[in-house]
Amino acid sequence: MVQSNFLALSCCPGKEALPEVGWQLDSFGHSLTQAKIFHAIGYKAVFFQRYHFAEKKARFANGTQIFDWQLEDSKNSSLLTLTFDQYTSQGPFQYDGYWNHYEMPTVSDILYYIHNMPLVKNAHLKNVFILLGGDFQYMKANKSFNRADQLIQKINSQNTNSDVYLTYSTPSCYLEAIKNKQWTSRSGDFLPYVSSM
Repeated sequence: MVQSNFLALSCCPGKEALPEVGWQLDSFGHSLTQAKIFHAIGYKAVFFQRYHFAEKKARFANGTQIFDWQLEDSKNSSLLTLTFDQYTSQGPFQYDGYWNHYEMPTVSDILYYIHNMPLVKNAHLKNVFILLGGDFQYMKANKSFNRADQLIQKINSQNTNSDVYLTYSTPSCYLEAIKNKQWTSRSGDFLPYVSSM
């Protein structure tokens, strides 16, 4: 059934419209079976946020929150996995008013935040994925996106002394930017889900 639906998708809107990333930001645990299904229908990666707090803490401490999820049916079969600390805007990107932060962050706030992200600081990754928005956020989307546009322009226009360049992106475009890096691997389920002790 999965394969026939996939074939229907590939014939109608065109190959460019096919999703390449499973996006599970608010699932309570993740099974290896789900990863195998994603892989079977042609997904290259899965992004998620909720998994055991101890593993999450360790991964964020050492910059390994991107990894190859081994699918066990073949040593060459894996799904690139990117995990988030939260599935909402973080740090200085919480400016839409939901968190009672209305002020635009300064350039130095943004640069400090980005340079101290675990993927930059510990894994020396040059491309990082920053979420904007989340549950109940962007209630005034026009205002929020205008602010994001201003922030991107502000950071990029003074970029002569910085290695930071901001742009809107998609999960698929982000995968393209990080595709040649070697990642650690992990196998098995992300169950049970435990948020804290």
